[in-house]
Amino acid sequence: MQRFRFHQSSAYGKWHRLRAVLLRIRGGGMGKSQRLYFVTLNGHRYKRLILQDSGTAKGIEGLLERLSFGPVFPRVVTRYENELWLEFVEGRAVAPTDPALVEALAGFYAALHHDAPRLATLEDSRLLLRLGRDLDFLRQAGVLDDGRHARLWEAAHRLAPETLWMGLDYVDPVLKNFVLRDDGAGLCAVDAESLVDDYPLGTGIAKALLHWLRPWEDLFWSHFETARGPDIRAAFPFVELCFVTRWTKTKVLTGKHNAVDPRYFERFLTTVPG
Repeated sequence: MQRFRFHQSSAYGKWHRLRAVLLRIRGGGMGKSQRLYFVTLNGHRYKRLILQDSGTAKGIEGLLERLSFGPVFPRVVTRYENELWLEFVEGRAVAPTDPALVEALAGFYAALHHDAPRLATLEDSRLLLRLGRDLDFLRQAGVLDDGRHARLWEAAHRLAPETLWMGLDYVDPVLKNFVLRDDGAGLCAVDAESLVDDYPLGTGIAKALLHWLRPWEDLFWSHFETARGPDIRAAFPFVELCFVTRWTKTKVLTGKHNAVDPRYFERFLTTVPG
């Protein structure tokens, strides 16, 4: 697959200057400020997260303690200031070719999204404003030309719902962040710091589709509806566009240029004339 490359143009000049600033400031671009260690005490393993501040650690602790989904997230062991200790979940890696994984993932998101969601207006969510900002950045960085930028902005308005559901989401559902527990309790999302609140529901699903779930998309939605997940389908194309745009912007800012591919936007351009 051909990946995006920055070209020598006025847009590239702007990107080159921005990247030079980021390299000086952050030593290679924007990146995570948290640190992760694995600790063994008396034969028991723990995951020790050192987060950027105590407020972040307390927020993750609160979300994990609020949930009543049993073993689908690691248990909190303790929190001290900006440190969060979690159980280390023993389990085996998951494979996308396992039909049971798609069903389990659909049940996971259906349960998660049912935890106190709220219906927000598009204006209240500020998603269209942020999408416009992200699209402008990608045009300035040279990822999108003027024509494609204009068509995506038109698509954004066509796809934008009047209302959408906000609430709990798990926003990093790559395969390495799931295990099937050795104790037989099923699927567990081990990257607990990717549990967030007040997010547009469907954000995590959009990332799974981008990375690995696309061939099983119809099967996933069928299981999601069977599990009686909230009605997020109508707003999902807009949420997905918001995610892909923000994700691409993040890859640019973190210097992960090989992950940037303008073809990820093609599915949204079918809603507007070429």
